[in-house]
Amino acid sequence: MTTRERAADRMHRLQLRQQLLELEAAVQRVALLATFEAWNRRPSVAMGTAIGSAGVRLLRAPRLRWLLIASLLARLKKKHDEHEQQRTH
Repeated sequence: MTTRERAADRMHRLQLRQQLLELEAAVQRVALLATFEAWNRRPSVAMGTAIGSAGVRLLRAPRLRWLLIASLLARLKKKHDEHEQQRTH
């Protein structure tokens, strides 16, 4: 087998491998969509998904993100200060 033939054979195998990977990816996408569809049929999961989506949309707003972080940090600071007071007494 010549170098050119080996290169052509290698290219052919790589193309087959790429086609196989694309088919596997398509099967995985279909399986994932079927799973999501089954989950969405359950009312609790559908509601949780809707709440999560709404939460993500809210966190996209910089001001709301800042308010949430500021609130969490204030609570953590308060707990830290309470802990420090208990430690010193």
